[in-house]
Amino acid sequence: MPVNVKLQRELSQVPVTALEFSHPSSGKQLVLAGQDNEIEVFDTEARRSLCKFRIFDEQIVHGLSILPAEGDSPGKLLIWGAKLIAIVSTDGLDTGRVPSVVATATAPDWIYYGAFSPYDRSRACLVTAHNEGVLIRHEEKEGRIILEEVIAPARPGLYSASLTWLAADCVLVAAGTVFGEILVWKAWAGAGRESPHELLYVLTGHEGSIFGVDISPLYTIIGGRQVRFLATSSDDRTIRIWDISEQTDAIEHMNNHFSTARETGFGGDEAHPTHGSRPPVAMAMGHLSRIWGVKFPAATEPGILGTKNTLDIYSFGEDATTQCWKMEFHAKTVTEIQADKGILTGSLTLKGVFPLHEGKHLWSRAVSSSGNKQLIVTGGADSRISLIEAHSTESEAMSSQNPASPTTPSVLVAVDIPKLSEETPQQPKKKRQEVIGQYDFISKEELVAATSHGRLLLGTTYEANLDWKEIHVEEALLQDVERTYVLKQAAHGIAVLGATSGSVLIYHLATDRLFRVASLPGKIVGITCLSSNIQREASVARSLDILVHLFGASNPTWLTLCATTGELLNQVEVSGLNPKFVTTSAAMIGQFLVIGSRHGWMSVLAPAENGYQSVCDIATRSTDAICSIVALPGSQDSQNRTSFLATGRDGKFRIYEIVHSESVTNLELLHESSPPFGPMIEGAWFTDGPQPELILYGFRSKCFVVWNETRREERASVDCGGAHRSFSFLPGRSDRDPFFFTFTKTSTLYLYYQRRPIYAALKMGIHGREVRAMTSAHDLIVTGAEDTTIRIWERSEYGTGGAKQMKCLALIKAHMAGIQKLAWSPSNSATDSGQVDGYLFSSAGSTEFFVWRIRSLRGGYSQLGVTCEGIFDETDIDKDLRIMDFSVQPRRDGSIIITMAFSNSFLSTYLFDRLDGFKVLAKGAYTGACLTQIQPLTSLEGIVEASKNEMAVLTASTDGHIATWKIRHVEDQHTKQWVLNNVTKVHQNSIKCLALVPASAGQFYVVTGGDDNSLGLSLLSRDIYQPVFRHMCRRAHAAAINGMAVERVGESLVVFTGSNDQRLKAWTMSKDGRICLQADMYSGVADPGDIEILPGRNLTVALGGVGLELWKTSLPG
Repeated sequence: MPVNVKLQRELSQVPVTALEFSHPSSGKQLVLAGQDNEIEVFDTEARRSLCKFRIFDEQIVHGLSILPAEGDSPGKLLIWGAKLIAIVSTDGLDTGRVPSVVATATAPDWIYYGAFSPYDRSRACLVTAHNEGVLIRHEEKEGRIILEEVIAPARPGLYSASLTWLAADCVLVAAGTVFGEILVWKAWAGAGRESPHELLYVLTGHEGSIFGVDISPLYTIIGGRQVRFLATSSDDRTIRIWDISEQTDAIEHMNNHFSTARETGFGGDEAHPTHGSRPPVAMAMGHLSRIWGVKFPAATEPGILGTKNTLDIYSFGEDATTQCWKMEFHAKTVTEIQADKGILTGSLTLKGVFPLHEGKHLWSRAVSSSGNKQLIVTGGADSRISLIEAHSTESEAMSSQNPASPTTPSVLVAVDIPKLSEETPQQPKKKRQEVIGQYDFISKEELVAATSHGRLLLGTTYEANLDWKEIHVEEALLQDVERTYVLKQAAHGIAVLGATSGSVLIYHLATDRLFRVASLPGKIVGITCLSSNIQREASVARSLDILVHLFGASNPTWLTLCATTGELLNQVEVSGLNPKFVTTSAAMIGQFLVIGSRHGWMSVLAPAENGYQSVCDIATRSTDAICSIVALPGSQDSQNRTSFLATGRDGKFRIYEIVHSESVTNLELLHESSPPFGPMIEGAWFTDGPQPELILYGFRSKCFVVWNETRREERASVDCGGAHRSFSFLPGRSDRDPFFFTFTKTSTLYLYYQRRPIYAALKMGIHGREVRAMTSAHDLIVTGAEDTTIRIWERSEYGTGGAKQMKCLALIKAHMAGIQKLAWSPSNSATDSGQVDGYLFSSAGSTEFFVWRIRSLRGGYSQLGVTCEGIFDETDIDKDLRIMDFSVQPRRDGSIIITMAFSNSFLSTYLFDRLDGFKVLAKGAYTGACLTQIQPLTSLEGIVEASKNEMAVLTASTDGHIATWKIRHVEDQHTKQWVLNNVTKVHQNSIKCLALVPASAGQFYVVTGGDDNSLGLSLLSRDIYQPVFRHMCRRAHAAAINGMAVERVGESLVVFTGSNDQRLKAWTMSKDGRICLQADMYSGVADPGDIEILPGRNLTVALGGVGLELWKTSLPG
């Protein structure tokens, strides 16, 4: 029965190549994003997708330019990609209505920039790759685009361009050339002028090609002078600002200067300056590599720079960061400016860096300005779309003077200590300066602080304002307050104080009373509040459980207090801890008390007759302090297995499971990960809701960082001076809620208030580099890329219409080289309950090979647990080799046989056991060609059991041959040898992918794809492992076949292939060797690296390369 295969693209995660803002009359603010040949529309407030529609058939969208609606005239969107042009209406985009393409046309050259005329809504201008200005007219009634004039004053090769309309018949163009020059010229439309173009400037100075140019709106500076600026960026990593205003003594416009002989190269000739050249107003070096673009804040009307003469500028780099710069102008005198003789000079200062993308390259960007508020949207090679809310330098200065103003998303203020009340002279005058020593939030609005003079203060917050009130302290408690060493929130509205005198004090907000509850024999150096809740939303507790830590004592004291009266209900000493144990964190996890130490040890204590006793002590994988312990949501329902998370000062967090039985209690490590900040991870919490998200906070260099680990997003970064200081953090119930952060710096208390996150993701991304390897596990997709990371994904829906997206369940970053191959093997303990449990294997360059255990976590946290079970470390192998491919065969006893193909033409077989590591079993060597693929032809169990049974593997190599290998049994040798059995020429050069499928009568189908663009089918006999027949499709693709996946359907094979020609093809292969093309689809994934088939109602094909696509097939799953 013939097999028919159809393909339909279900999901596309490819680089974002074009972005633009839209402001419809409904008041919404939209972002239009070009990815591949489609445009997707996002609502910036709701953070969701509204609609998606295709523009071109097989052409990437390179740029967007919008014309806002005016009166009864709807808005229009100009779209270009390579030479293609399209215009669509923006009417109804805010409601999710998909527009139809209004008109299309083809330009004479590659288009770099385009813009509608604000004076004539039917006209637009394009700038092409050879410095041509192309005027076009949109005839709406006829639905067509007319190419009018092509103005070409000269034809240098460009890398960037920008334009702005000066009048109904005049366009100002700035063009960045390959050789580092910037040409600024005017184009005039229509007849009646002697020349249709005028040269203004040829700006030199960059020492590299010009990758970004942007023309500013007109600005008015002090003295009333109007100026227009040009910002440029280059691969010399500099940003330069030029004054391109036309002076009253205008430059003589001589068009023949376009063709004047000049030196090529970079930097310019200072001895012989170019016509129209002038020095930049300001220059700065930024980013870690090439700067792809630079933007001024957009403005629809001439802007006024204000009294400070400052302007914000944004740059976007290959290093995947957005940088904000403050440009400050220095004029000689106001008189000179008014006389139009003042030459502007200025300076560029870096204000902030936004590292919101993975890997490399920000390919697209847009800036929208409304008053002092600026929105920046960026699109990267990782397919992520990030939204940044920024404010002008002047608005930030105004906000710091008026912190209650809601114009900025965050504010940082210094807090003054209130003067001593004259009515309550409780203390003698002190000569030393009074400072706030210890403090903590006890509710969403109240902060309690103790000063060095023995005063206790209650601060009430209103956003960034803090009003102090002095708490009455009885004379008997004055010295205890002055000696306060620890102040912590014990419960909502309750603070506990620990003094070096050994006194434990309680402050109760409801009664406004401070009282002593216990006196301990020693110096209190720490207090852990077991009843506290990090969200500070819990109701007042009936009793408080706290651990008090004394100097020199390993065993803490457990105090149970009445929350309302302060009465000491119980006092016991926690016993069984090691004498060297120094407690740094503790939490109740189910029925167990878990305590972390300064040196990475962890102790689990269970209830006993006289308190708690240690039942399990482990040395974790860290030797640094364990800072916090938090229960996983929903994991405490089980009595026998309970999970919790621990953060530390080694830059990692870990998830453990307490496994309890009648005889023994153990801790099992389920997950270990290192977020991209640290190394001081001070705490964590899980957000509320049906799908809790993990939020971490800690310190990176001088900054306090709040990080959403589930979404891989940085939510806040505060420059506080670093980790070694007192601080208090009051988060909300989610990472999007307002929060407070107080810290001490140079003996001053600072209060940081964040009303809302400064940045967010409109669309989540994937890898920042090319996907090179994929495998599937259950319903999950595992991808490995050149950015050295491995990610595990599940498919989910977002937006409207059930659109698909990828949700990352785990990220693994241990490799130092790009990922080469991935493979999955179920664990022996895996069940069919839907829980993930198995081993993931990964290889890369530098002989890197890792074995990972992947498991579902118990409770409501949906992420996966990942632990490293093995690292390949054979000492007699060259560390510069790349493990090109490998095969895995699990054994019944839990060990795994792994056969590896190395880039030096060697292959080796190992036995892996999680306790004993890797043991070499057999080795072999090919010719000088590099082995690229390896597949076992038989079970390799006999190598371990010293069996004489036949064992064989199949390899492919860069010389176009497939080879079969057999084991040679050599007496008195511990390591066996792989020897060649048969070598067959299949392709003209390198075999890049291979699939092995069992056939009938003990034979194998071998499907190969090569660097020669060919697709091959061979039938291999089982008895002698030699080809029975070979068939080739010589021009299967127009470029190399990089990836392949095979599915058997009846007696036929269905083969999916991906190539550098960006075509995804489906083939059928019959048992008589016929190869038939079934489907040929354009793909937006460039440089594909691998293809994987995913199970489901219908089989889904995943294609990975520069991006990732999912294609639904017509084949049943």
